[in-house]
Amino acid sequence: GDLRPVSPMLSLGRRLGLWIAAGLVWGVIGLSWIGFRPDLTDKCVNVFFLLETAALVVLTGSVAVGSLKLAVPGETQSRSVFRWAIGAFATWMGVVLFRFYTEWTRASGLASTFDFHFVCSLLILGISIVPNMILAKLLARGYTLDTRKAGILAGLASGALGALCMQFVCTHERPLHIVAWHALPVVISSAL
Repeated sequence: GDLRPVSPMLSLGRRLGLWIAAGLVWGVIGLSWIGFRPDLTDKCVNVFFLLETAALVVLTGSVAVGSLKLAVPGETQSRSVFRWAIGAFATWMGVVLFRFYTEWTRASGLASTFDFHFVCSLLILGISIVPNMILAKLLARGYTLDTRKAGILAGLASGALGALCMQFVCTHERPLHIVAWHALPVVISSAL
């Protein structure tokens, strides 16, 4: 057998802090390279922008916590972690759909305008790569009983971090654009 000493695993808070710090550094590097949206100061007082950003922060953090909890046997039930992840994702989409409804009633159809911005998807996936690798490394240091679920949550957290960064870059904010070019890459990221 393997008689080497086992190194203690960092606490959940430290692992989460490490991932958030690394994700923020990577996100800031990505944002600096891509550039911030020119109307960012105006958007910082827009209720929908703030709600969508807050929903993405909750989604990113809660799913990362869930993923890291799955690395510790007995720490949490995977079913409750998945319910929380689905709820956080649904909250983000609920905010987007509510904005769709308000824009639809005000602009009679303008909200349903669909645009093609595949570059948003590529940037979200690109930003999510390094945080996903770091989260996978943190998961590998634990004893994950359900690696598939932990990996899905790690991908979802990293994809949500990419979408959160895109909030500060992308000026195309039609609800269908957000669903197609921002939410879909988050779902794809969870499958990678």
